[in-house]
Amino acid sequence: MGYSKSTRKLYDLGRKEYVTEYLPYSVKRDAWMGTLTQDNLVVTGGLVTAGRQLKLLFLRCWSEYTGTTVFKITQTNVGGEVGSAPEGVVDYIMLEAAGAEVLGPVDIKRPIHVLEGSWVIQIVEPKSADAGASKFGVAWWGVEEQPPE
Repeated sequence: MGYSKSTRKLYDLGRKEYVTEYLPYSVKRDAWMGTLTQDNLVVTGGLVTAGRQLKLLFLRCWSEYTGTTVFKITQTNVGGEVGSAPEGVVDYIMLEAAGAEVLGPVDIKRPIHVLEGSWVIQIVEPKSADAGASKFGVAWWGVEEQPPE
């Protein structure tokens, strides 16, 4: 005697179609800590496999710098665009003084950002000459979908 199998479908706003809800996901993560060696320093990023999306579930940006620090997340879509996430600036995270901004961890159904193609996080303020020996850091983790078929 067999058993009845049911699958739950969710509407994917990026792809504009129903997809099967499933686990596991492929976990991606990275962290960087250092000083500003150049202006607009790219400190981390990634390339999302074509046809997939990275759901960012945790993000921490911090700075020892006493002035304003701005982290910029940019998506370039190199590697293929999946759905409706256009290339360009995704977010600016601003610290008005030394300290940290911590986003998450959040539920997989309510990610901080959904990224496709290639993306980077860079420090756009302060300028490297102004930062001196101040340390900066970024840590993030998320999940990349793995279609079950």
